[in-house]
Amino acid sequence: MKKISSYVLAPVIAAVFFGGIIVSMALNLWITESTKTAVKYSSGEFAGLANPGDIRGSYSLSDIEKNFGIPVAVTARAFGAESWPDPAAFKAKDLEALYEGAPEGVEIGTDSVRLFVATYLGRPYAPEETTRLPRAALTELAAKLSPADLKAMEKYAFEGEAQSADGMAATALTGEPASAEATAPTVTAPTTAEDHGATAAEDRAIKGKTTFNDLLSWGVSRSTINGIMGMDIGPASVTVRDFCLERGLEFSEYRAALQAVVPAR
Repeated sequence: MKKISSYVLAPVIAAVFFGGIIVSMALNLWITESTKTAVKYSSGEFAGLANPGDIRGSYSLSDIEKNFGIPVAVTARAFGAESWPDPAAFKAKDLEALYEGAPEGVEIGTDSVRLFVATYLGRPYAPEETTRLPRAALTELAAKLSPADLKAMEKYAFEGEAQSADGMAATALTGEPASAEATAPTVTAPTTAEDHGATAAEDRAIKGKTTFNDLLSWGVSRSTINGIMGMDIGPASVTVRDFCLERGLEFSEYRAALQAVVPAR
């Protein structure tokens, strides 16, 4: 059997490989970027419509407009991102840094966007207990809700201010922390009897001020933490939230994964 020369074989392989790419591109099958397409409800009243619960931290306001039809300008005003150099490119996960001055037990991030979009469109969504919406978001929702429904949304109202979006953009470009003057934020939320008696599980809830040292003291091994974070965490004195923010990671997602391995007291 005659052997095929490598000088002949190499060009043939290259032609087949690149030819396949060209054909795929011509048929619109070659995708070089991940598509941001939210999953749709599979049954019930909203079957076939995009599900706000599938919004990820990597979704930009432009992605949200494409999936849910809410104009970029509306969502930007709702979350104080209208002064961002390019609001359309602002991502849901960027809210964690924009509102990093929020008090402990208050989260404004990707889950806030899910709640806002679901409420704006009248679709069902159950947010996390700590999820809040800026007052501006409730202002945007006012035209969409009945007075009774708007009043019910007050429990999610956050009265604090976002830090400067311009400062955040500078931080992203230079790597230097933005120096922004911020007023002490407050949050309006209903007080219940449970608020005055924290359970053992609540004592070990991962919050904005929780450090890796806290996790270690609760019985979570360093190797487990490193595995969840996908890297060595370095100094354990750093808070989980700051660690995520510095690396562009979504705090809420990693918090949930870490919370799952915290032993019950």
